[in-house]
Amino acid sequence: MKRIDAEDKYKWDLLSLYESDKEFLLDLDLYVEKNNELLMYKNKLRNKSDFINFLKHSIAVDKSVSKINHFLKHLYIEQNNPRLLKLDSIFNNKMQQFDGKFSWVNEEIKNIGKEKILKWLSEDSELIHYSESYKEFFRNIKYLMPQNQRELLSKVSNSSSIIYEMYESMRFKDNEEKKLVYKNKEYIINQKFISDILTYSDPIKDQQLRIKASLKFKEGLKFKQHTYAKIYESIVKEEIESIKLVGMKSFKENFFDRADFSITNFLNLIKFTSKNSSVYYRYYEIIKKYLNLEKFYGTDSSLELFKLERKNYSVEYAQKIIKNSLKPIGEKYIANLEYCLSDNKIDYYEDENKSTGAFTVGSNTYDSLISLNFTEDIESISTLTHELGHAVHNLFAKQNQPKPLNGFSNMIAEVASTFNEHLLFDYLFQNEKNESKKLILIQNRIEFIFF
Repeated sequence: MKRIDAEDKYKWDLLSLYESDKEFLLDLDLYVEKNNELLMYKNKLRNKSDFINFLKHSIAVDKSVSKINHFLKHLYIEQNNPRLLKLDSIFNNKMQQFDGKFSWVNEEIKNIGKEKILKWLSEDSELIHYSESYKEFFRNIKYLMPQNQRELLSKVSNSSSIIYEMYESMRFKDNEEKKLVYKNKEYIINQKFISDILTYSDPIKDQQLRIKASLKFKEGLKFKQHTYAKIYESIVKEEIESIKLVGMKSFKENFFDRADFSITNFLNLIKFTSKNSSVYYRYYEIIKKYLNLEKFYGTDSSLELFKLERKNYSVEYAQKIIKNSLKPIGEKYIANLEYCLSDNKIDYYEDENKSTGAFTVGSNTYDSLISLNFTEDIESISTLTHELGHAVHNLFAKQNQPKPLNGFSNMIAEVASTFNEHLLFDYLFQNEKNESKKLILIQNRIEFIFF
């Protein structure tokens, strides 16, 4: 099914946040006004009462823009929506007036000092939760550039970010549905078709069709490969320039200077996977022999080993299976799960201008949103289970921790989602009586571990 044909309950409902452009623009003007009010605190933060008032005012200003930010998230699923593109452009242009205007904040906080800042926060019941954020700030103080340099950098930040926007535009906003003619038969190449053919097609007879369909699906990437390569090169250069400007020695400091995952952990993972990579090749050699393939291509790796009756699973069936599989976590979890599964919180079906893959976007003010391309198979149910792990985790965090303590790193976030997938597998495997279907479930788990 395509997104355009799906019932409204299977789609995000963000556009209803602003029924008219006038409402959006009024909120935007109010946000600009509140930001200008924050500028009045310049050169005053060394005074405790002014610092406390500034921080509370800043928190309120951030909250005031949450509706605008949530509304514009709809661009993830309609990246060529004319109205959204226009309002997003207006928003970004309005924000340019503040480029470099708040560079003084970090400088003043630095001059106040860690000890005094933490003391002030500890004496305010509303703000004590922000202590960890300021501890993190002072841990990274060595990377704080001089104020004049930060002001200059801020003024050119919009132009330097254009390279990332170029990638998004090329990748999604000009997409068109592709067609493939193979052996006098026309195929519509979309995510659903690709998922089906890579899993259920005839191993030998359809081998070339799988290859050609996959190439057609990625045709835009191939035709623009040199442009993408140049964009990627520019992104890498921009990243390198950024870490040099703040005094980092390498990317290691940028990505691994955290307590939850160190460079040592990462290198140990690389070492372990490299040492055991032979298992990967042995597995696909087994698949190749079992399917009697003369040659083995990447497009053969997901083929089911047994030809069983094909089943298409509805969204409702997927929800039922997921709820049953996650019952061991407890009633509170299931209650939050039900909430995250309610209407308009998940955008299920694919569209030409929708971001590919599956992802969850969170918000401190609004509910988490999930986007995926549901293809009515077990893999889609597994993907939905994974993303619901993120959404429910976000909900529990907001229910049990005040902002900003309800945030967490990607490494922590993936624990919840991966655990959900394992529970789903356990449930499906334990309740499956057909041995061939059990082997297919194991095959799917192996694929998950590999990728």
